[in-house]
Amino acid sequence: TSASYWNQTANKLLTANGIQRAAIGNFCNIMSEETVAVWFNKRLISELKLENPYDLVKSNKWTVSKLREMAKAATNPSNEQFGITTLDYKIGFGKYVLAANNQQFLTKQSNGTYKYNMSTELCDTLDYIQSWIFDDKSICTVQEQEAQRATFKNGKSLFYVFQVSELNRFTDMKDDFGIVPFPRGDKVSEYRGQIHFSTITCGIPVTVKGDDLYNAGAVLQALAYHSDGLAKKRESELKSRYMRDSESREMFDKYISKCGVLEPDSLAATPRQPEIEAGTTHILGDVCGDSNQSASTLMSRNKMSTMSAILQFNNAISK
Repeated sequence: TSASYWNQTANKLLTANGIQRAAIGNFCNIMSEETVAVWFNKRLISELKLENPYDLVKSNKWTVSKLREMAKAATNPSNEQFGITTLDYKIGFGKYVLAANNQQFLTKQSNGTYKYNMSTELCDTLDYIQSWIFDDKSICTVQEQEAQRATFKNGKSLFYVFQVSELNRFTDMKDDFGIVPFPRGDKVSEYRGQIHFSTITCGIPVTVKGDDLYNAGAVLQALAYHSDGLAKKRESELKSRYMRDSESREMFDKYISKCGVLEPDSLAATPRQPEIEAGTTHILGDVCGDSNQSASTLMSRNKMSTMSAILQFNNAISK
């Protein structure tokens, strides 16, 4: 099922040095519906004479550059009309584009530990995101979440980008809308939708031993077993109640539910590591918030402290 695919993706990330350090399951109530996707306003697509996103997906032409191109075409600052609105502006949107391009701050090595990535490809992608935000001005920069939703709901934004579980908040939207996966990077062959970074995991303290450890495992197994039906029911409800056409349901089944990725820099909060956050999430915030600082400058500034924190993290998970 799509939920089991999602769980396998997340649990692979949470395995280090041959040991499962934490776990994801349906009992976390975070499933394939937490994968980020793209809503589009059908009326605006028609009025602006833009290509149908469904057709772009089916013809394998739905790319990040196409999203940017269409968003820019829909933008009219004088009329407060935007190409994109998203609840996770600024950092979240940057994460989505990085994931789509298969770029991440932390890369997992063959032994299960992590390495800080300062590649040219990563910096180029960060500079691309920065240019998108400041040059195109196609992304709504309002910070308040309800205002972001209202921008799309009231037809003032062509696209809305967020996790699929948001669908139940748009039942009263008058304009019709469809939903497609987040586009693939132009040099990437498959869709990679960021699994939302507020992901819930479950771990057992190392102090739990003997029969208590066995009992804890049995409880987790029971939770996973009994949650499987709930996960499928919730997924069915999303499709039947909140998706407005058969194409959206097809997009969910064929692409969205199977393209979720959880990036390693999410481990900055598992447990919370301020230095790793500074070298990953905070850099993304600075790139998206200040057009005068290049990605390579920000990466270099945080290199030593971030690498030191990653070394400590690697030492901890290797024991």
